[in-house]
Amino acid sequence: MITTGLILHTYPVSRILLSSSTLATLSYTLTIFNQARNPTIFLFNTLISSFVQKEYTHAAFSLYITIFSHPTLKPNNYTYPSLFKACGSHQWLKHGRALHGHVLKFLDTPYDNFVQASLLNFYSRCGKVGISRYFFDQIVEPDLASWNSILSAYMRNATIPLLADACNFGGNASLSMEVLNMFSRMQQSFVKPNEVTLVELISACANLGALNQGTWAHAYVLEDGVLDPETTVVSIFPSPMHYAGPTEVQWHAKVWINAQGRTSTSLFWTQLAEPSTREKRFV
Repeated sequence: MITTGLILHTYPVSRILLSSSTLATLSYTLTIFNQARNPTIFLFNTLISSFVQKEYTHAAFSLYITIFSHPTLKPNNYTYPSLFKACGSHQWLKHGRALHGHVLKFLDTPYDNFVQASLLNFYSRCGKVGISRYFFDQIVEPDLASWNSILSAYMRNATIPLLADACNFGGNASLSMEVLNMFSRMQQSFVKPNEVTLVELISACANLGALNQGTWAHAYVLEDGVLDPETTVVSIFPSPMHYAGPTEVQWHAKVWINAQGRTSTSLFWTQLAEPSTREKRFV
């Protein structure tokens, strides 16, 4: 590529960088990148995204800082989502907030849905579900990915604290209830749910003991084309979950490849709570 002059062209370099970041070492990938005399923001974004996926987090942020050494370059809408993903994965709230400041400085508002969704996911992974909801509400026409992001934000913060502190039960129940409310809004906006949506919905029903809503969602999975009942089988089995307060027995529904050898690409877990098994027993 150097001898033919292709190193001067953005697209072939980006393809090589993607391949080398997957197959080669970090130093080799950076060597190829450094051969580009005038790297575009597209090349920076390509490599930053690839490094985040490979969990080369510090290398990704080093590249981001390098952008500012180029007088003609500045970050754009495709620069930040990968970096927010990295901050959310490590729960780097301080770093992510600093990055959010850069978004306000370098990007024109309103942001596109991609940036909004990345901010939403970042704050939810750091436990700031209220801020996540704010960014969701800024999206004029949320797409399926945006709806799934806010539903996941509520459920992520509704389930994890339960294992540590039974006193959070009421707050977690309100978060689960918000999942049901948001799903109702999603239906009104005529956005069709997918497997991810329904996993969050049925998980919320499990937390609340909302048998009717959970049964409806479970039926929707099989009847509305989300999964093909001809190529999947369903098994219900109990798994008790004990909290410091009441004992909750949840029913997990698992959809897997048919035992007869028929293949299915759909595989996911759902949870269903049986309210009749709830014992009003306190420690």
